[in-house]
Amino acid sequence: MDFSIIVPVYNVEKYVTRCLDSIFTQQFSGTFEVIAVDDGSTDNSLQMLKNYHKKESRLKILEHGINKKLSIARTTGMNASNGDYILHVDSDDWMLPGSLEEILLKCKSSDADVVVFDFLREDNSGRQLFENEIREELFTKDKLKVQKHFFGSPWNKVVKRRLTENMIYGTIGINSVEDLIYSTEILLRADSILLVNKVLYAYFLNQSSLTQTVNLKALLDNQKVIYSELQKILNANSYKPEFKRKLLAQRENVIYDLLLANHRSEKEAKASTEDLVKHLHLFYSSNDKRMSRMIKATESKYFCMLQYFLSLGIVNSLSILMRKIVPIEKTLNKFGSPYFDHNLVKK
Repeated sequence: MDFSIIVPVYNVEKYVTRCLDSIFTQQFSGTFEVIAVDDGSTDNSLQMLKNYHKKESRLKILEHGINKKLSIARTTGMNASNGDYILHVDSDDWMLPGSLEEILLKCKSSDADVVVFDFLREDNSGRQLFENEIREELFTKDKLKVQKHFFGSPWNKVVKRRLTENMIYGTIGINSVEDLIYSTEILLRADSILLVNKVLYAYFLNQSSLTQTVNLKALLDNQKVIYSELQKILNANSYKPEFKRKLLAQRENVIYDLLLANHRSEKEAKASTEDLVKHLHLFYSSNDKRMSRMIKATESKYFCMLQYFLSLGIVNSLSILMRKIVPIEKTLNKFGSPYFDHNLVKK
């Protein structure tokens, strides 16, 4: 069998049929199975899966009974799979026409361990935004060249099934940023990667999805789990020092954004950062300047703002920021943190 397509399902009765139709109506010369894992849905999602199975035998349904969270739902599906390659499709997203055939051709022609492709975003109004993150097709064994494409989203990556066996990912249930943990471990396990500059997947900006409804305190608390799991993965694999540096830089952007949002919260809504700081001490060496900067960012809103905008490349010095501090603060108060609002909480 060519593909095992894993579809985690949780309270998506509005969208799950669209998702499944986009897979089963593909013009495809190969073979595939779809493994839908119902993660304790409380709406009509499970019954809709059962109704769909009556007309489509290639759909397999696994039931958790209780909600175990997204990472475990994906892992349950992967552990039950039989295909040569694993492909994840979120239940409120869909595959574009002809995508499975295109992916199969790239897998066979390259024999790459991982094939990564482009995608589009669509909101509730039907407005589409093409990402075009991959500029040209590239086959490589240099993980540093492609690492930026592995900071999220498992659903635009087709992975040889053998790479998904006995993963650290999925041993702890997590909804937010589980994609970074999965993608990082897959990249470290892979020997070869193919980037394909074609849009083959549609990501739906579902404002009621699990990752869009996580609150700030939960996101801050979640960082402790994320750092812990990433450290386990790094300990279990070999990598160049630059790999960890890039990974830490990505996480620091997120933390500064969360801390800045926390500073701007109403007093009664502020989350404690004490536990987060204690946990970061376990991940960074005591003399690491990055660690001291993050600690100071928990204490000072304006220092946190400096680090946030430096990390995004919006400003490149303290003096420039100080001249802009008032307009920046007004912008944040009016529109909110751009990273937190639009890019952090995504599937």
